[in-house]
Amino acid sequence: MAIEDRLEELFMNDANNRRVASVNVPQRPSPWRGVAAFAGAAGIVAIALVAVILGLRGGQQGASPTATATVTAIPSATASAASTTIPTPIAMTPVPLANYQSPLGYTVQLPTGWRRSDLQSFTTPRDDPNTLAGETFTTRTPADEAEAMRRTDTGVGPALIYTANVSLYRNTRNETALAYAERQKAMFGLIAVSVEPTTVDGRVGAKTTLKFTQADTKTSYAFTVADGDRIWVIRYFLAQATDQVPAGATEEGVRSIVESFRFAR
Repeated sequence: MAIEDRLEELFMNDANNRRVASVNVPQRPSPWRGVAAFAGAAGIVAIALVAVILGLRGGQQGASPTATATVTAIPSATASAASTTIPTPIAMTPVPLANYQSPLGYTVQLPTGWRRSDLQSFTTPRDDPNTLAGETFTTRTPADEAEAMRRTDTGVGPALIYTANVSLYRNTRNETALAYAERQKAMFGLIAVSVEPTTVDGRVGAKTTLKFTQADTKTSYAFTVADGDRIWVIRYFLAQATDQVPAGATEEGVRSIVESFRFAR
């Protein structure tokens, strides 16, 4: 069969092998004339011409034209893109958190292993009428915590080492958060490195940076927020170099609790 006849047969059928009504193909011109006509056509016609020629050669050697066309087909841009190897993202394991909703009107996120201390927490005033409430979060077991509380001395006792604490006070002087933080910066016998304005859950507050001694390289901090006739203090404690860190406690964990503080109302 001549090349021109083979091309006519190919282009008279569409992709679904349906007969096409008409195709503008020259009727049996010389091979050179046919090649010249298709050389001026679009790039896809040139590709088809190559496929037909190869199919004819394959037919002489006993291979089917369909198989030859399949082997010599040029992949589309879509297929090439699909075959590109895409690196699989590395899955990051999130740290499990438990949302604690306090009856005092706030929430914090507790990392795995942290709990609210029943021994050190209270929601009604105790000895000091200006101290309205306080909640402490720890990794110690109740038995270990009770033992640490028996060894408590002045300042930050062993039971407060590596804990987060939320306390609520009366704002008897109607002070701003910054003024209150400046006046109370020596609380617990710690050394205040700085007192500066900040925001806590969108409210105006103060941040006090603290450390145990002047020689310490590690610092912790406390947030202070004025709330009408009350003052919130959200803080965490670390330890001195000679203190034993409670099992499961980390600086990242205790600090994350303070950072997660949100007002519930």
